[in-house]
Amino acid sequence: MKKTIILISVSAALIFLPLKSYAAATATSTPETPLEIYGQWNGLEAVEILESPYSQTSLKKLIRQLSDDAEKTVKIPVLFGVYRMHLKPNFGEWRGNGRTHEGLDIVVPKGAPIVSPTGAVVLSAGTGASSGKTVSTANPGGETFVYMHLDSIANVKSGDILEPGDLIGFAGNSGNAAGGAAHLHFEIRHNGATDPYPRLLTDFTFKEKISFVSKILEQSNDETALAAFLAANYATELYAAQNSGVALPKKIALALSAGLKNTLSLGARNASVAALQTFLINQGKGPAANALACYGPTGYFGKVTEAALVEYKSFTKISPADGTCVIPKDNDFSVVLAAAARPLLTNSTAPSIDDLKAMIARLKAQISALQEQLARLNSQSKTRIN
Repeated sequence: MKKTIILISVSAALIFLPLKSYAAATATSTPETPLEIYGQWNGLEAVEILESPYSQTSLKKLIRQLSDDAEKTVKIPVLFGVYRMHLKPNFGEWRGNGRTHEGLDIVVPKGAPIVSPTGAVVLSAGTGASSGKTVSTANPGGETFVYMHLDSIANVKSGDILEPGDLIGFAGNSGNAAGGAAHLHFEIRHNGATDPYPRLLTDFTFKEKISFVSKILEQSNDETALAAFLAANYATELYAAQNSGVALPKKIALALSAGLKNTLSLGARNASVAALQTFLINQGKGPAANALACYGPTGYFGKVTEAALVEYKSFTKISPADGTCVIPKDNDFSVVLAAAARPLLTNSTAPSIDDLKAMIARLKAQISALQEQLARLNSQSKTRIN
């Protein structure tokens, strides 16, 4: 009888020996193992979990509820500051020790929010010796997304269901990336690694980003510190969202206003520069403004921006017609620059025809700006009511 038992045990071991991913995950897991155990399925792809007899029935059920079709275009999982043009393909590059790079490295500030680009099911959340703090998720089409080298992991665990934009964690340099630049190592796996770069073509809209970050702030242990981090690193994008009519969370709005200097001039780089550039481009007072329009609202106050500002001041008789500008609290430069020209109205010398035309042009621009602001406020009010 003992010999029979030994033979059966050895046979079973040989049968399941190829399941290396299961052995790497845990040697004791059973279908009854609680989902709350972090890292239980570390290293397993969604397809392996579905195929393994040791996987939980409940987890398999959640994975099968995802769409059978993989998303052809995947949103960039870094919430702010990264666009397609910032990505550089590095899949397959030599990494030493006989291995190649199996993902896409995206360099970002340490603490950058990382979010799920699709609906997903969390497979594992834990720490690996080389991968550092890592989260892996099951995604549509049987794919597995892996997020490595995080600085911290969101409050997620195996079996959690994620919506697009839900927080995965914050970027860092944990694991074998310690000492190097903070970045996200992002993988897309389906029976092995595939190159994420060709599919990361778009990012979330401003409205989506602000909606996601509002939720992230609410869940944060230190909302003020996170808002200050976002304002310091992504001011231009946050103001661009605001200028497009999206209301920012109060904490972020306060952090933005607290971090601004009073005057803009050559060499400045912040969101108010972008707002000033937008204003000057919209006014389109001459060739300097047209040149600035070619670059767009970059957020950097260079020679082109300075020339457009001087041009605008000269055209509207603002004195001195130099390259400096006071920042308004609400970033409405039409009001500030129009106010700078008001001394012309009280000048003891009767204004010329050109002066009157310039005043009318300024007033029209101010009225237009105020009408746009009123329309945004009305739209926001209706949205809140609905």
